[in-house]
Amino acid sequence: MQLDARRALRTSAGASLTTEQANEEINAVLEHLQDVDEALALTDRRLKDHPDERETLDRLREIALLLRRPILYVDALERALHASVDPASRDALATQLAYAALEADDPERVLLS
Repeated sequence: MQLDARRALRTSAGASLTTEQANEEINAVLEHLQDVDEALALTDRRLKDHPDERETLDRLREIALLLRRPILYVDALERALHASVDPASRDALATQLAYAALEADDPERVLLS
């Protein structure tokens, strides 16, 4: 029932959710409902429209660690890096990608980042 109410609210708000609102919803699903799969789905949807949104990437990192699938975070960082146009953001994302790829035991991506 709570999920249905949230979905209806999200549908009516559409893409107009702020970063803070979107991440509050992700946190609520993750912490209060303890629904990791739904939190992952919300995070994926948000990153589709905002691939380099740092706060949402941080939420994804938490979720990926909970699921023991760090490659989810590595993939998202790679997409964020390709989507970002700001040189400072690109540098920070490339560094984060290198560290995340090392943690995920994906050395090839370390070399590519």
